Amino acid sequence: MTIMRTGTIAVALLSVSLLCGAAAAQLTPEVSLNNCQNAVKVETANYIKGKQTAIAACLQRISIEVVKKNGAGDVGLAAATCVAQFRKISDSRAFGKSLGEKFTAKVGAKCDPAQSGVTHTLGDILGTGAGVNEPLKAENISAWCARFGGDGSIDTVQEWMSCIRTAAECSVDAAISTQYPRALAWLDEVRPDMDGLTPPSTDLSKVSDAVDGLDAVRAAIGGTGNLTPTIQCGWNRVLATGQTTATLPGDDGTIQSGLPSRGYKDNEDGTITDLNTGLMWEKKIQKDSTANAANPNDADNTYVWWGTCTGDGVTNCGTDADCSVATGTCNAGTPSGLFVGQTIFQQVAALNSANFAGYNDWRVPNIKELQSIVDFGQVNPALNSAFHGASCGASCTDLTDPSCSCDAASRYWSSTSAATLPGYAWYVDYGGGYMDGFDKTLDFFVRAVRGGL
Repeated sequence: MTIMRTGTIAVALLSVSLLCGAAAAQLTPEVSLNNCQNAVKVETANYIKGKQTAIAACLQRISIEVVKKNGAGDVGLAAATCVAQFRKISDSRAFGKSLGEKFTAKVGAKCDPAQSGVTHTLGDILGTGAGVNEPLKAENISAWCARFGGDGSIDTVQEWMSCIRTAAECSVDAAISTQYPRALAWLDEVRPDMDGLTPPSTDLSKVSDAVDGLDAVRAAIGGTGNLTPTIQCGWNRVLATGQTTATLPGDDGTIQSGLPSRGYKDNEDGTITDLNTGLMWEKKIQKDSTANAANPNDADNTYVWWGTCTGDGVTNCGTDADCSVATGTCNAGTPSGLFVGQTIFQQVAALNSANFAGYNDWRVPNIKELQSIVDFGQVNPALNSAFHGASCGASCTDLTDPSCSCDAASRYWSSTSAATLPGYAWYVDYGGGYMDGFDKTLDFFVRAVRGGL
């Protein structure tokens, strides 16, 4: 009887196991995607709490020595505690024990379509070609994630997870900085004592890993030599101008203040992403001193800021939508030279109608956006090589070739009007990098942008 009962129980357990397995395999993409979103929520909170607690445990131990004992304590007594805590942050053994490894593993298990039991697709996460009614649309934060070190385009689950984790680290750094105003000084004081500890024979990298973890946190909060927090993650940043030539002591070339540029990424689809601002720019091609109205990406095309409505010749317009039925279409004028007979807004409308590079939210940049890509260390053009590649010329016709990118080294219109003269608008001259205002009826170049709204 005992054998029979045991056998019966075994069969029952096997049946339950099979049913559970079948149920797991039958997860709908919607349920699978919701499980992913919940895992992100839970594990991000766990990561933030775990990292913040680890750093705080080290700093609190130091506080006991320097604050509670009124400076009479020995910071070195906190070294062992700090090693143990920072090892949770940095572990080169790749055993899956660090906070970052745990986050990646647990989120990946629920979100990565390559994992067993995950039935949603990459498109369901990104929002492109999604098979569910409510995709997560991670592509919406591509530009924003560039502020956290991303390349301006979320194409994989791993890139999305990296952005989530880096944003979480940013919140930890900010919290620690406010909770422990002397954090940077204390970390500097305890570091030599940590480095001087002897690691256990069974874990020879423990001390060096912990010191690496401390250095990373310290750099994120204040950078080398700073005792005041200078956290930059996730915020709009004031960049260095790119000028490195000094003419007088105290000038920009001498001091070179501001953050270094993260550079630009050619997306190999006719667009260039600024990794500092996250803005995506239209790429120009085929610079041969001949306008080509049929190709809105032609580097030689010039456009007026506005025209007048056909029928009255008075009402200013950027597109036909500005003109009433009675006055008809928006007339930009008669083409001559490099002028193709369109306004800058008509050119951008053409990009949107063609769904250029897969987007239909292109617009004319404002003056600050237009100037944001100027490199004041360059001239003719005063731009990064991403906008003026080595292959620029008449034969440069391939939008997917990073070396095939052109600039006119001349005046480019912005969408910003001059406050004192409504008939004038601001432009940036990419020959030298300066900006000025001019009559809106003149024809200049234009480069469309998207994002940043």
